[in-house]
Amino acid sequence: MEQTEQKSPAKQIAETIIGTSPALRAAIAATGRVGPRRVSVLVEGETGTGKESIARLVHAHSGRQGRFVAVNCAAIAPDILEAELFGYERGAFTGADRQKRGLFEVADGGTLFLDEIGEMAPALQAKLLRVIQDPGQRCAPPERGSAQRASRTFACLDEAAYLRRWPMHLGRSRKRDIQ
Repeated sequence: MEQTEQKSPAKQIAETIIGTSPALRAAIAATGRVGPRRVSVLVEGETGTGKESIARLVHAHSGRQGRFVAVNCAAIAPDILEAELFGYERGAFTGADRQKRGLFEVADGGTLFLDEIGEMAPALQAKLLRVIQDPGQRCAPPERGSAQRASRTFACLDEAAYLRRWPMHLGRSRKRDIQ
């Protein structure tokens, strides 16, 4: 009987990332260093450069027991996005017929990947920045018992932004990886 080698989740994810550019190799190497740290991460790069793959790799290196939750902020209507991120209580607004957990709560103890945050309304970006900068910030009503944000947050943009914690830039120089 042949013995097969068990690969770690991080190794399995790393093997799915295709490319040899210096920027991509540097980002992959950085995932092992940032994974165990309690920091939020900014991943920059154009569509299709592997931002979500890098975020999944950092999550795999982190040892976090919680889920990896990905959301494309550009795909959700602006007036709904805040409720999706932070949740709401029954009766909070017209049509709120039940309580809804926000994505920060869903990702509690894990990783929340926010793609295309540059498409958010500036007011919502400000609220999001407050939650990301202050790990003790409440993301759910206190009566629900979820006291603080315990998830790691990934903010992803196509361009540079004001939010800087642990930046990783995949860059436009990926032509070498595209054949």
